[in-house]
Amino acid sequence: MAADNKLELVIQVDAAGANASIKSVNTSLSGLERTAVSSAKGASKGIDGMTLSMTKAVVAGNAIYDVAKRAFTALKNFTLGAIQTQDEMGKTAQKLGLTVKEFSELRHIAELSGIEVVQLGTVIGILSKNMLAAAQGSKEQREKFAALGVEFKNQDGTLRSANAVLEDIADRFQQMPDSATKTALSLALLGRSGKEMIPFLNQGGAGLRAMREEAGELGRVIDEKTFRAAEHFRDNLTRLRGAVEGLAFKVAEELLPSLIRFTDRMVQWVKDVDMQKLAAQIRDVAEWLKNLGLWIASYYVVARLIEVANAIRSVALATGAMNLALLANPWGLAAAGVATFGIVLWNEKKKLDQMNDALTETNKQAAIFAA
Repeated sequence: MAADNKLELVIQVDAAGANASIKSVNTSLSGLERTAVSSAKGASKGIDGMTLSMTKAVVAGNAIYDVAKRAFTALKNFTLGAIQTQDEMGKTAQKLGLTVKEFSELRHIAELSGIEVVQLGTVIGILSKNMLAAAQGSKEQREKFAALGVEFKNQDGTLRSANAVLEDIADRFQQMPDSATKTALSLALLGRSGKEMIPFLNQGGAGLRAMREEAGELGRVIDEKTFRAAEHFRDNLTRLRGAVEGLAFKVAEELLPSLIRFTDRMVQWVKDVDMQKLAAQIRDVAEWLKNLGLWIASYYVVARLIEVANAIRSVALATGAMNLALLANPWGLAAAGVATFGIVLWNEKKKLDQMNDALTETNKQAAIFAA
């Protein structure tokens, strides 16, 4: 009866269901993998895009800074250049006895006529000089003005403006044909640059007045107030440069006593020292340094020679080992002995090559020290 009391546990495996579950798990894992890959690619693209955007921002920022810097430099040069020109025009007008307005107008006309401003100033200066000579009674100068029918004095006996006289001369030149007489008159009244002024004068007084108006329309005419302001500004710059120079003078003034004491001591030391003895000491130091270099080079050579000896000994030991191997087993150990000998020989050959290079370099250094 006891034999009949058995408990049987039957486990049935659903192979199809298990396979389906495994496939489901694999599918889920594959989907998770694809999602992870996709997310990684998206993150990589996002980082790349962010990097590209940052790079573009940096490039754009540098470009904006460069443009702004160039614009500021151009504006500074443009403004300071204009102020400098206004100041120089005012000072030149003063030298020529003209108002700055008159000179700035004439400057415009001269440039259109191909005349340099320096030439214009020279011509006006000579014309003023000749007018004064004529007013003081110079017969030669009076005849020159009379030949053209141009008055050089006002009704009250004062000299006319050189600007007004120049317009009258232009009226006469406009009416005259181009000839040697016109050239001679221009040279006589206006000096050696007079012939360069003929295209300027051929426009006549009305033409000159029209070009004066044009200069005003173009904004090229400055008045006395503008000139004075430009002059004041440039004078302030000169004052500031002078202040910096004055500061340098003060610093030098404070340092001079110490510098004098220092240089006095150096001069006294040079006077007190025995130059021959000093030269000998310098030679001794140089010789000591050379010997030191040779000693270092020699020590290096000895060390390299010891390494060469060790390498030769290693080769000798390897050769002895191979001979023993051949005696013990001519055929079996021959191969191993030859291989060992080859390896040792190859390693030592590399060391010998390196040491040969080192010795060559050492010889060069030693030759330098010995020179």
